[in-house]
Amino acid sequence: MDLLVQVVLASAVVLGLAYASLRLLNGAMSGRMTGRNLKVIEAVAVGRRAQVVLVEARGKQLLLGVTDTSVALLREVEGEDGNVPIADPPPAGNFADWLPRFGRRDDSGDSR
Repeated sequence: MDLLVQVVLASAVVLGLAYASLRLLNGAMSGRMTGRNLKVIEAVAVGRRAQVVLVEARGKQLLLGVTDTSVALLREVEGEDGNVPIADPPPAGNFADWLPRFGRRDDSGDSR
């Protein structure tokens, strides 16, 4: 019976330490997302090692492309709600009318 009490107490201590560690790490990670003049609003992975990140820096919202080796400004976001304006869609047309513009290939892969 004494061994069972020790196992239960040891398990409780381990679980308590694990919980405290997760809380500490979670707090440290969320603190990295904001600063005095910089705030990460949203980040979306677009590949294994690439993200599109919306940040606010001194009142301006910037859309950034971020990889392991670079950070590029994609555009400054207009509007206070943080919505990125979408470009106008391409003009409507018949696909069959557009296809000849790109050339035609035969079975050998040569363009005609």
